[in-house]
Order: sequence, then structure tokens, then C-alpha cells
Amino acid sequence: MRRVLGHLMLAWYNVRTAVNASDGEAWRRKGLALLTLGRYQKALQSSERALALDPNDKRAWVGRYFGLVGLARYEEALSCNDRVLALDPNDADAWGRKGGLLLHLTRYEEALPCFGGVLALDPNDVDAWGGQGESLLGLGRNEEALSCFDRALALNANENDAWRDKGETLLRLGRDQEALSCFDRALTLEPADKQAWLGKGAILYLLGGFPEALRCYDRALALDPTYKEALTKKGELLCVFRRTGEAMACFERAVVLDPNYGNAWFGKAGALLLLGRGQEAISCLDVARQLGHPGADELADEMRRDVEGR
Repeated sequence: MRRVLGHLMLAWYNVRTAVNASDGEAWRRKGLALLTLGRYQKALQSSERALALDPNDKRAWVGRYFGLVGLARYEEALSCNDRVLALDPNDADAWGRKGGLLLHLTRYEEALPCFGGVLALDPNDVDAWGGQGESLLGLGRNEEALSCFDRALALNANENDAWRDKGETLLRLGRDQEALSCFDRALTLEPADKQAWLGKGAILYLLGGFPEALRCYDRALALDPTYKEALTKKGELLCVFRRTGEAMACFERAVVLDPNYGNAWFGKAGALLLLGRGQEAISCLDVARQLGHPGADELADEMRRDVEGR
């Protein structure tokens, strides 16, 4: 239905811009229709036509932002959003967009004050409390993050993202049973939350519930077969079961999806060790080390000493 509406809007604004090429509102709305259809380059061009007519059209800058995000041109998108904030420093949505994109880019230190900007304007913004919590979690400030998620849940007890993120925080704090309850609550509210299935699997793994953990990882992968984190966790668990061939398939799929995912390279090294393929394992550990995996250095050096001592 949304795509049908997008096509109808596009047809109408094509007519309006053809009749009057100086109609900035029509160009801006045409860009919105193109965004709805996922035609980001064309949407970007329409927003730029609107901005050529009125450089202070805040909504056109927002349209340009979304076009750039759709094209994965994130730095330019951030610059667009900053133009919106220059025009209106009290635009809570713009602060939230900026924080959300910086979170996506794992730039947690920069994201944190953006969510603070939202909360200064609206202390009851549930999403902003969640975003602030995620930023703090990314910075390792777990207790502060937990307080943010509790604030979000005090405002809306049915916010499944906050339950899931609270579960992740409690997991990091070693409060496993509380974390499990949070993931269960998140999944009751949203059974299609792949991250909550992953988190629940991680808790069950720590508690020794290996078959249940495997089912959780499979649920996550049923929702998203390209979920590299779930593939890696499943591979690690299959290694415990000594189902090494299946584990290798998981790790290899994960590194194909993201060659820069150090956890998958580290897991693949573990599977190769179980298969007695030590030199290949060392090569994988070297890749994991280059990607910053914290355990790769020591294990690779230990394996090299072992090989040289034979």
C-alpha cells in the first residue's frame, strides 16, 4: 500500500514540477515520494532542486539527509542534519536523528550529547533515553546505561527495545537471571526481535543450557539468515558439541558477510584447531588480531611456540 501511495505521489509531483519548475514544495514532496520508493539518488536530486530554490527549507535538508543515508553517504548526511540544527537548534527530531546515525557508526562519545539534546527539550522522550543508554553501553558505562533503560521503561513498560537493551546491560554486569527475564519480556512484546533471541541464547549458553541456546540462535537466523553475530555464536556452540564441520560453515558464512568481523575469524580459528589444522588456525588468528580481537594475540603466539617446539 505504501509503494502504491508513493507512485501516486510521484506522478502528481512530476506534473507539478513540469508545470512550474520553481515550485520548491513540489520538488521537496517529489523527493519524499522517491524516498518511499527507495530511489535514493533521484530523491537526493529532488531535495537539491528544492534547496536551490530555498536554502533555508528545513524539510528539504531533512529529505536530503534521508537520501544520503539511503546511499550510505553518512558523513554528508551528518552535515545535512547539522544544517537543520543550525536553522533550528531546538529541533528534537534532528538531535535524535544525529544521535541515531552516530550510534549506527559506533561513534558513541559523539552520540551521547545528541540524545542529551533531545532530553533537554523533552525529558519524557523514551527513544532518547534508550539512545543515551545505548551510547553509554557502547562506552562501557554499564551502570549508567542501566539507569537510562530503567527510565525508558518507567515511561513505557511495553518498550521492547529497552527490555532487550536492559538485558544486554545486565548480561555485561553478570546478572544472568535478571538478564534472561528481560530478554523474555522483550520477546513477549516482539517475537521477531532477532537481537533479543541472540541475547537469550548467550545467557542460556552461560547457564549451560546448550540445546536451548542453539534453538535461540536458530530463531535469530530464521529471522535474518545474514545475521553474522548469530552465525558466529551458533558456530561457537557447535564447537562445544564437536559438530565442527557445521561450525566451520557458520564461521565461513560470517566472514563472507563481513570480512572485517574479528569474532568470526577467531571462532573459525577455534574450529580449525579442533580439526587439527594448526597452521590455518594461526592464519585466522592473525586476521583476528589485525581486526582488534582481544584474545587473538596471546593464542596466536602460544600456538606458534607450540608449533616451533615440535
